[in-house]
Amino acid sequence: MRISKQGAEAISQALTEMFMLQKLTLFNVNLDCDLMLTICKGLESSMSLEYLDLRQNIFDEEGMVGLVNALKENMSIKHLFLESMTINK
Repeated sequence: MRISKQGAEAISQALTEMFMLQKLTLFNVNLDCDLMLTICKGLESSMSLEYLDLRQNIFDEEGMVGLVNALKENMSIKHLFLESMTINK
């Protein structure tokens, strides 16, 4: 399965608006840098998300930096899964 740009925007919006969302699994959905950065916008403002699974995706260094920056804003994450990821430069 692959997430589209519209799908990433919908996830970002859900993260912003769904105050009770605690778990997000994006396992092997071919997240690239642009999609990751779109989702990161929602991650920054999510206050309830505790579990984030990004295993088996591919995004570049810029996407990882965006994720780290989003997580600095969102201190509610308790479980972050990044196994089996290839981070391209």
